[in-house]
Order: sequence, then C-alpha cells, then structure tokens
Amino acid sequence: MFSSFSMASLALPGMSGFVAEVLVFLGIITSQKYLLMPKIAITFVMAIGMILTPIYLLSMSRQIFYGYKLFNTPNSYVLILDRASYLFPSPFLYP
Repeated sequence: MFSSFSMASLALPGMSGFVAEVLVFLGIITSQKYLLMPKIAITFVMAIGMILTPIYLLSMSRQIFYGYKLFNTPNSYVLILDRASYLFPSPFLYP
C-alpha cells in the first residue's frame, strides 16, 4: 500500500497526481493573466519539483524497505549464485 501511494504522488500517468499536474501546467500556459517571463519562471520551478519528487520518494522507499546500506554491511543477505546453483533447480522447471 505504501508503494502504491508513493507511486501515485510521483505523478505517473494514470494516477491522480499526473492529472493534477497536467491541469496545472495547461492552466498556467493558457492563462492570459501572467506575462511570458513569470510563466517561464513558474514552469521552471514546477519542473524542478517534478524532478526532485521522484528522487526523494524513491530514495525514501528504498531506505524504508532495504535500509541505508545494503551491500556494505558484513551481514548482508545477498544471494550469490554460481554455476551449481543454476543446475540444481533445472529438474524442477521441466515437466
């Protein structure tokens, strides 16, 4: 559930955040209230936010699910497969 909520706030297509950001962008671009330079400045700030949001959310979810340092710890539970490991499950894959 946490992953789906964080992906929704990333503004991926098909999620609610994407529709909201597209509507805000279209509203700023088509508005006659602002001149060209404020439109460019607002769009630039919004683009920076769109770039920083996935960086923050993906790094936060990585730290929550995998911890800070996955491979640098001595007790890391990383499965290292060699040639014999590939041969063992092969009889179970064929009918």
